[in-house]
Amino acid sequence: MGKKNNSERSGLAFVGFLMMGLGVGILYNQVAVGVLIGLGLGFISMAILGTNDK
Repeated sequence: MGKKNNSERSGLAFVGFLMMGLGVGILYNQVAVGVLIGLGLGFISMAILGTNDK
């Protein structure tokens, strides 16, 4: 497994934030809110990590 390009890393970050949001939502019994927060953070991380794609 060689180097990962930015789109692969941004995809992994998106899924990671989504799962963390889901976990926090389950913890506080607010699954929908947790998923939406995870989605928002995931999209922000994709925008930051994906800016250097060539």
